Amino acid sequence: MLLLYFSGEVVGPPPRYSTCLASASLSIAQSPLTAISATSLVFHIWLTMRDAVGPKPPLWYRESLEIILLVLMPYLVFAITALTTLVLGFSHPSSVYRALFYCTVDVRALEVTVSAVCVATLVLAGIFGGMCVLF
Repeated sequence: MLLLYFSGEVVGPPPRYSTCLASASLSIAQSPLTAISATSLVFHIWLTMRDAVGPKPPLWYRESLEIILLVLMPYLVFAITALTTLVLGFSHPSSVYRALFYCTVDVRALEVTVSAVCVATLVLAGIFGGMCVLF
């Protein structure tokens, strides 16, 4: 996120707390967004290939369910992660600092949770990708 660049606070004195916290929450939340989006794409490919090989009777709600889960889920996780980062940043103001071109919130529990979500979803993507190869 280039919030610090656009606000002119990349170099020099520390950026304003609000700008730094906003940059941190958006930067931290983009990793799970990307991981879950990739998993959604692989899952959609798997569903398409599964239906092509052995057609199942279509369920009237399946397409709506896919749209909700595969499109909205990454953004829902993004919003939850960004809001969690904001809450933790407000709770621990000393943990919000500028890294190089962005800010971060240095709370170990947040780092571990975001990393675990990313790894778990990418492992799931690998499993569905492997199942696509088996078709």
